[in-house]
Amino acid sequence: MAEHLPDPTPATPDVRLLRSITLRNILSFGPDTPPLELRALNVLIGPNGSGKSNLLACLSLLPALATDWSTPFRAGGSTIKDWFWKGQTGQLASLEVSIEPNQIEYLVHRIDFDEIDYQARIQRETVGIHSDDTLKPRAPHKIYLKETPSMMEIEGERQLSFFDNHLSVLAQLRDRKSYPEFARLV
Repeated sequence: MAEHLPDPTPATPDVRLLRSITLRNILSFGPDTPPLELRALNVLIGPNGSGKSNLLACLSLLPALATDWSTPFRAGGSTIKDWFWKGQTGQLASLEVSIEPNQIEYLVHRIDFDEIDYQARIQRETVGIHSDDTLKPRAPHKIYLKETPSMMEIEGERQLSFFDNHLSVLAQLRDRKSYPEFARLV
């Protein structure tokens, strides 16, 4: 009689940090680039010049947001102008990531930026809470909205009238007690 042993490789929980990334008008990603859904393990396969290295370069912006986010733009001797899709610096470039997919509610962080005097300038930055709970549908809730020239209040949340538009709000709002949402991003 055959004995059934337990599976030696139990199911691994989904430990993704990033749910998706959307890149627009940045490096080889044009204005109509669809979101890239991410899994626990992602493998980039494609011919030369298809954007694999550019995706990795864009991902290097994420940890830099908490400090000096312009550092990756200068890596390898490049300038911010080199990061715009087809060299078109007249349009906003954007980077959006969905974070913590294991939660019913998750954060979405988006930065729209341009270039002025060879420096990256954030024109708009949002951090919002979204929900996948089908029993309690909820429209995205914006925590912060930063637009040049000031940060504005959204839905009765926090209001800030100061910021440096060359830095992300993550680098400027360091108090984890006052801004617990950002502790999840940094």
